[in-house]
Amino acid sequence: MTLFGRGADQQALRLFAERAERAGGALMLTGKPGSGRTTLLGDLADHRAAAGVRVIRSASAPGGVLSDHADLDRLIAPLYENLAALPAHLRESLSVAVGLDAGLQPSALSVGTAVTVLLRHAARIHPLLIVVDDLQYWDPASRALLGYACRRLGHSRVGLVVTLPAAHRHDPELAGIPVHNLEPLGTDAAEAMLRATAGDLAAGVRRRVLAAAAGNPLALAELPRALSDGRRTGREALPPVLPVTPALTTAYAPVVGSLPPGARHLLLIAALEETADLVALGRMAGEDGSLAELTAAERAGLIRVDDAGRLSFSSPLIPLTVAAAAGAVELRRAHHALAGALADRDPARALIHLARTAVHRDEALAGRLAEAAGRSLTGGDPDRAADLWMLAADLVPEAEAGRSHRHAVAVVRATALADPDGARELIGAAPDSGRSAPASAIVDVHCALRDGAGLADAHERLLATMREHHEDGWLLAEAARTASLSAWRLGRSPGDVGARPGPPELLSGAFAPATPGGNNRRQELDRVLRRIHEGHDFGVAAQASLGLAYLDRLGENRDVLKRVTDAGSSGRAVGSALPVIASWCLAAWPTGRWDRIGELAAEYSRLAARHDATDFLSPLPRLATGLLAAARGDRLAAVTAADWLARHGDQAREDVGRSLSHHVSGLLALAEGDFERAYDHLAHLGSGAPTAHLAWAALDVIEAARHSGNLDRARACADALSRLPAAQLSERMAWLVRAGHAVIAEPHTAGPLFAAVVEAPAAKRWPFDLARMHLAYSDHLNSRREAHEARFHLRQAARIFQCLGVPAWHGRVQPAPETLGRTAAVNRPAGPVPTGQRTARIARSGSPHLNRGLQPLAVIPGSPYAAPRPGSTAGPRADDAPDPSRAHHRPPSRTFVSSARDDTPILRKAR
Repeated sequence: MTLFGRGADQQALRLFAERAERAGGALMLTGKPGSGRTTLLGDLADHRAAAGVRVIRSASAPGGVLSDHADLDRLIAPLYENLAALPAHLRESLSVAVGLDAGLQPSALSVGTAVTVLLRHAARIHPLLIVVDDLQYWDPASRALLGYACRRLGHSRVGLVVTLPAAHRHDPELAGIPVHNLEPLGTDAAEAMLRATAGDLAAGVRRRVLAAAAGNPLALAELPRALSDGRRTGREALPPVLPVTPALTTAYAPVVGSLPPGARHLLLIAALEETADLVALGRMAGEDGSLAELTAAERAGLIRVDDAGRLSFSSPLIPLTVAAAAGAVELRRAHHALAGALADRDPARALIHLARTAVHRDEALAGRLAEAAGRSLTGGDPDRAADLWMLAADLVPEAEAGRSHRHAVAVVRATALADPDGARELIGAAPDSGRSAPASAIVDVHCALRDGAGLADAHERLLATMREHHEDGWLLAEAARTASLSAWRLGRSPGDVGARPGPPELLSGAFAPATPGGNNRRQELDRVLRRIHEGHDFGVAAQASLGLAYLDRLGENRDVLKRVTDAGSSGRAVGSALPVIASWCLAAWPTGRWDRIGELAAEYSRLAARHDATDFLSPLPRLATGLLAAARGDRLAAVTAADWLARHGDQAREDVGRSLSHHVSGLLALAEGDFERAYDHLAHLGSGAPTAHLAWAALDVIEAARHSGNLDRARACADALSRLPAAQLSERMAWLVRAGHAVIAEPHTAGPLFAAVVEAPAAKRWPFDLARMHLAYSDHLNSRREAHEARFHLRQAARIFQCLGVPAWHGRVQPAPETLGRTAAVNRPAGPVPTGQRTARIARSGSPHLNRGLQPLAVIPGSPYAAPRPGSTAGPRADDAPDPSRAHHRPPSRTFVSSARDDTPILRKAR
């Protein structure tokens, strides 16, 4: 038997039973109806019986025998063989109480003592475990006697476990008995149980069941059984309160049925709208119910009202029971009351309730529902949009219009809700038509992504469908966004996608070669960015997040994107949240917020696994963690990430995976100073990676090409980057253009270019790249025999590398040139230099850039990677001061400091 989420409870009960078998004791197992008390008790009994313990079980039901001592008699009947061992007066008392003998009615004290002695005697040779389920149904006399015995089982070999609802745990007859209460299942356990018992539920239906069950195991087991096949697979709309089976209403139906009509109406309003505000509840109920009538429901334990005037049901089974007990007339009256109360406050929700009152098709109402669905989607509520379109499809008279509404729901499910299976069900239930063909193509792309095969073919079909349909509209805009992301996943140019207006232009427009109308293009792209910032459309924001990350403008839309991730965490917009989290991972790399990379990657993995969701940008978290490992010289982690990217790219025949794998391997080679190997890897970005990623990684490519002797390739990369509209849209891209030109410049012109790059105010936002430019500037100054300035920029690079925690790069900045005409004081590492073998190998290859690796080491104040050699002097020397004649090359001294917020890292002026 699988007990989902009850491992700790199961272990606690077993430990209690094992202790009781040696020293005796009693335990009260409590929980709300449906919490699994009976199942756990049965598991305990089976477990101890298998261990050789004698187990006596008793189960009760409402409406049983009401005579005194009847339930006690049924429990201890197997032990009557031990009556002869009791003292005569106790044997007589017990026999008379249970009807074995005639006589005067004994006192409760003597009968309780007799029961206790009987239990102890029965366990003299072998331990005894007694389990009683639903003790609240026992007759009062039996319950009192069992409570008396429970408190007197110490130092025996008798264990006694009773179960009863949490509301009965304070029964005075059971006072003093230890209690173990069962809490609702956690989110992970509830999802695991639902997947195991009802794995065929569509994702949206699964979310509704999880919300309605609220961690109640019985509800999780029974609610799917009450759904029709159409509702299970998402082909039919779900009602506001899910249907139930009789097992779910047994506990509360008698109590609900005994309430006055006004109280039942108020509870029905609360169940249908899930409102917790008493003021709002009274307004919604109208004249059919007075809040004062809720007193009866509160007295019956069905609801709780806190000091703030907020109502909550005592169990998730209660609203289900209330709705199930209501007739069709009561339900329509309640929906009408809700529609009227919500008309001004929440028009979309009011329309949903109004649609529930319809008894025939209504084209006008269907049109209002469809319009509200569009507003809900652009307003950031894809779940509600899907519900509204489903209701519109049920009410519209024409089959073609109904099919169009269902296809819209399918697209929302495939994109924002990460439910391609549910989307495919809807497409199958509503055969395709010419007008709705893009919906099928969009769903096919997402299904191919989920299946890990056929993405290229599905992408081509989507592009062909887009070329055949020229009218503008939401569906084609969604097709363009999907095609843009699938093109990125395949490592292709978005191609014709850029012809459609909207966020895809962040990829197809910003990273396409400039055209004669470049200024207009830049203005249009700026308008797109403003629309994302000012809007609430989760789909637009999510699918534009990749372009924003490449442009380093993700932070400008932080509020919008935070709402998307919050909705994803709650399960309402998983398909929109995943690309945003992946894009944040990518954006955290250049900005130095490296502590966030691991957190975001873990959050991405948890969300995707919990909802069994796939995403076009799934390689990005692995890329970011791989780049981080490569920068820090963690070869094992970097190689593992690169292998994962390459393997998944090969399996799905996606070039982007292989290209991103080369990016990680190339950066690792750069960190190790092997420029030829770095270039061999990074050259692949030009053939298999999207242009946007190649531009984003341009500095890596240019550095590897420049120092491996491929100067023409370095110049070509820098020139191509400068021609992209992105260079005018993004400060980072503009800075990369200047940095690239500085790296490839001739020695006599490079100095001012490097100075402009490292002194740029925006450069502090990209600390890793800034440190590398300080290092490159130092190399240039060394070649010009300008020792003082070279030493300054070497220290600047060292400080940043040290704060970033990248020892492999920090090791590259320690060596100082000997060719400057003086002998430097030497700091040598306390232990073996980890890059020593690498440096020697590179030196033998004749690379001029790293011949510094064989020279004496410069003093870097505060460096943890170097210690003074005996006889040397630590700290700066007088001749370390810069040459005043070249002071314009030296920016103010800065130290890298990571911001505590999620903002980009900053460089603070050092004291």
